[in-house]
Amino acid sequence: MTRHLFPLLACMALVISGCAAKTAVHDQPPPEEHQFTFSWEFTDSDEMKPRGGVTKGAPVELDKSPNPGWLSVEQPGLSKYERDRRAILSMAGTYRVTFNFIETIPLRPGYKPDRPYQSWATEYIKVIEDTGNFISLQHILVMYFVDDKGNVEGPSVAKHWRQDWTYEAPTRFEFSDDQTWHVRAVAADATRGAWTQCV
Repeated sequence: MTRHLFPLLACMALVISGCAAKTAVHDQPPPEEHQFTFSWEFTDSDEMKPRGGVTKGAPVELDKSPNPGWLSVEQPGLSKYERDRRAILSMAGTYRVTFNFIETIPLRPGYKPDRPYQSWATEYIKVIEDTGNFISLQHILVMYFVDDKGNVEGPSVAKHWRQDWTYEAPTRFEFSDDQTWHVRAVAADATRGAWTQCV
């Protein structure tokens, strides 16, 4: 449950990238940025240093203007409920993102994991339902490739998922074991004024 939704969403926006993007091919080379959030905790080998992906992505043109949705969150006189709603809805947009491919658990003794690497994508986030106390956001991670001749290919969907936000949800899913989830009732005083996120 989230009682302090706005700081959570601000952190999520930083993780995503913070900059909206529109796909465009131009002569400017992509920035040489590498951010690795996760690393191996069970090996110190130099062979496990993160590497770049093996494909080249299409350059993007960043929109550096403030997100109107985020600006609307700062309007004076909003109730906490409305401020939270606007913060959730303001995640909708198009983002330049990076993500890691990394094996995090050695499932058998002596297993030698492959080196992790970082890749890139464009993330589209759409509001697919908004009924007031329920908001559903569809995330689609799309990759555009540049071939050896400089032609842009794609889009190719790398991943998709959904965020469902429910205000004062009476129940929630809880993981128990081995791909098994159960619906659990939540006390009203625990959800009062709070949003529950299901991914």
